[in-house]
Amino acid sequence: MAILDSTKMRRFGAAARDGVIAVEVGSERVKYYVHKALLEEHSEYFKRALNGPWKEAEEKVVCLDDVECRTFEVFVDWLYTRKLPAKRTGWVGEEYDSEWYITLQIPMMKACAFANRMLSPDFLHAMEHRLIDHFIASGNVPFYEAIIFAFENLPPTSLILKALVDAHCRSFDEAEDTEENGELELRSQLPNTFLVDVMLRYVKLKSRKQTLLDRCDYHGHVSEDEKQECQNNHCTGSDSEDSEDSDEGEDSEDDCGSE
Repeated sequence: MAILDSTKMRRFGAAARDGVIAVEVGSERVKYYVHKALLEEHSEYFKRALNGPWKEAEEKVVCLDDVECRTFEVFVDWLYTRKLPAKRTGWVGEEYDSEWYITLQIPMMKACAFANRMLSPDFLHAMEHRLIDHFIASGNVPFYEAIIFAFENLPPTSLILKALVDAHCRSFDEAEDTEENGELELRSQLPNTFLVDVMLRYVKLKSRKQTLLDRCDYHGHVSEDEKQECQNNHCTGSDSEDSEDSDEGEDSEDDCGSE
């Protein structure tokens, strides 16, 4: 039987004293009741909305009508457990088809964009690490829909954009773009910034003859010592932790991104 961390229990106990607020999500305004203290602790957006001279603070209701329920549920689950979905069904639902490995990337990108929008640095950190492991450590090819969404919704400084460019240059196979999977049609919608970055990256890869990618290059480490510590703690051994969303993987438990 799992034993809850005492610090986490105390934090939940303190949060319970502040009560809950309602968050109405999606066009149908689905209501979620979440502890106010947890939202304020992990999101500057909610902290400002619930403590300023706003209607949200008075009524204790925040409306996010342009956010999908699944995206918000991933965030809420993370708030209470500090873990991201360990299986692909946590991202795409129970009824996924043969193209699940394409549709998997979109909900992860949406959660990352949501973290950035909600000004939630810890959740953003977890999502960035999950995406970097997906594309860099596990070697998954970024699909065009995910690339288009990322370049439209993530800030230009996001290391996820760099990871997408590098992963594409490493793994792109023209034969994988077909009418059946929709990739051929989406080529014309690829962002100009992405295409230019790919062109420049190909030049660098050719000159360096570099084929292997290091996930720590996308973590934003501020020093070599910090990078070395990360490699010692998280980036050693096999990359089995992301096997549930690799192209051939089966559902498996995964604690990656639960930092």
